[in-house]
Amino acid sequence: MTYYNKITESARTAEFDINPTNWRSIVTSATLVMLISLLNQCTAIYQCACVFTAILLMANAKMLNTGSKEAYKCIATSVVLSLPIYILSGSLSNGLVLSSLVSLLISSFASIYIGNLVKDSYSLPVALVIALLAAASIDGLLMSAYFATQTNLSFYKVLSIFNRELFFKAVYGMASALTMYYLGVYGKRKSKMV
Repeated sequence: MTYYNKITESARTAEFDINPTNWRSIVTSATLVMLISLLNQCTAIYQCACVFTAILLMANAKMLNTGSKEAYKCIATSVVLSLPIYILSGSLSNGLVLSSLVSLLISSFASIYIGNLVKDSYSLPVALVIALLAAASIDGLLMSAYFATQTNLSFYKVLSIFNRELFFKAVYGMASALTMYYLGVYGKRKSKMV
């Protein structure tokens, strides 16, 4: 039997069934690639903080659903897959973009690690806030180090950027956690009503 016959025979016998888990991973990775590509297109701190929080929410959700090993692979793969988009736009040569991607990678790994440590000790929204705040602090410190060493910004301007960035990330993280908490309470109440 030739290779072509094997493929057509396996297609006829439905050996190529669509696995929903693979599709979820593909959609998650594609969404992360788009968000990572969007991260350095933002023009204001609150926009960057919103995209950063969305990336970390997806990474932590991946960790909760499939484990930390898969979450590490997913975020690393998404950062690598976003590099051609940066190359095509010509912005990868910018030091800010490269340091932002490295900072995102380090802080998301830290967020996944911390989220994995605290997920059994606290409720989901509290564990999520802890992981997001830790990652926001790490990202803020790494980006502040870049701004302090590679730009002509004053110390007070760098500190101001750090404070605003941390504030917006905390607000977005708290809003996400409150939404998750509300949905959890609402889901429990609705299931008791049925």
